[in-house]
Amino acid sequence: GDLRTFYAQVAAADFVHARQTIDEAIRLWPSNARYHSWRGYCISQELPSQCRAADARARELAEQAAADYRRALLLNDRDAVAHHDLAWLEHLLGQDALARREWERAVEIDPETAIYRLSLGMFLEEAGEAEAAGRQYVAAMERTPTILDSPFFTRYRVRRPQRAEAVVRQAMAQTEARLGNSNDPILKARLGKFHLYRGDLRRAEELLEGAARDLPNLPLVWFNLGEARRIEGRRDEAWSCYG
Repeated sequence: GDLRTFYAQVAAADFVHARQTIDEAIRLWPSNARYHSWRGYCISQELPSQCRAADARARELAEQAAADYRRALLLNDRDAVAHHDLAWLEHLLGQDALARREWERAVEIDPETAIYRLSLGMFLEEAGEAEAAGRQYVAAMERTPTILDSPFFTRYRVRRPQRAEAVVRQAMAQTEARLGNSNDPILKARLGKFHLYRGDLRRAEELLEGAARDLPNLPLVWFNLGEARRIEGRRDEAWSCYG
């Protein structure tokens, strides 16, 4: 019951009361790694946006949250989310060598989750390692082409237009190579998104229709197919796909 209360408080962004609930859960079960991760998350949500490590209150909160994540990882080192979140806190605290290690560990544990690669890429780009950052962006986009629609990629195109184009080109080529002559609907859906972004609506629809036939319960496939038909002016068919 208490955990249901906790999840409801987190969903409502009521982190003050969520912290109290998870404190009690940790008191009752101090060796539960997930509880420590959740408390670290609740504490981190008290950090103001755009905060700096020089801010004494922000530093105190970041150190508290990091301590919980470290405790969680002592109990379960295979928690990629904890490694990823701890890395951002260490980066805020100026501990960049530790942050890099945590991001790399998150990617090692779960190489298919794009956000871990994006975070590592942003860190590498900030550190001046543009090529290494680009490799992470390619890997992330190959796995999750919806990054093309994200605020991150919009800013990246403005900041580094040639590198952004290279990332799209490489991610698209690698997806096409992986698909090959297979009939993998997931790869078809991803490649269809790339062709939609490129404006090749015929090829996008062909791939997305194939993916929809094989896996009709994937919302993004239908959404992207609807986008292709909307661009073509086929409004009724687009609305059907959106529905």
